[in-house]
Amino acid sequence: MMFEKKIPFKKFSSIVALGLLAGSASANVLHDNTNLQEFGSQGIPPGWMASAFRVTEAACPFGCDVGDITLLLRSGTLFGPTAGISLQVYSDSANQTDAPSAPGSSLISMINPSSFNTTAKLAVFSAPQQDTNAPAVFQKNSWYWVYLSATAEAALTEWSYDGGPGYWAFDRGEGAQFGDEGPFIMKVEGVKRSGLTGPIDPPSQVPLPGTVWLMGSALIGLLSTWRKKPA
Repeated sequence: MMFEKKIPFKKFSSIVALGLLAGSASANVLHDNTNLQEFGSQGIPPGWMASAFRVTEAACPFGCDVGDITLLLRSGTLFGPTAGISLQVYSDSANQTDAPSAPGSSLISMINPSSFNTTAKLAVFSAPQQDTNAPAVFQKNSWYWVYLSATAEAALTEWSYDGGPGYWAFDRGEGAQFGDEGPFIMKVEGVKRSGLTGPIDPPSQVPLPGTVWLMGSALIGLLSTWRKKPA
């Protein structure tokens, strides 16, 4: 089975949440398999690992800014620092309709929490401020990858996966591997754009009919005559 390739690390994982940009807009869920049972885990360093999801038109009709991303993660030490660990959102290299191809280019990098540990714990990776005048990171009918990497000096980090259908990829220095079973466990949220971009045009000025101007002139004349009458 395809997910059996990812079993060099089979340990319980903690839940790691990736934080949302600050703002009053509410987030909506773009992808969520955190309710599924853990089947195993993949560890880094070295290398990277990623899981794909698709943004639908219903979820982000005018695009979505990056919100919370929740990963089922654990550290290989009792209290692991996150130095050298990087989480990013990548585009898909092909963005076909039916299935993703491979991680393309980095679109946004998350801000690391101070640490996370071996016990179940929510750790928050915050999204940086996003320019609402620029196109949103998430666009409708598009595939994206949540991409976790670590330098050689980073503490061991494991990302749990389930046993169901879904797309994953990783490379631990022996060449990239891909599969469509056993995706990494994560929840991705986004903040909807309103679809109103740029300055709003003022309402058009409708010219008044000529009869209105004539009526106004007549009223002014009557008022002038009335004001000139002697007391």
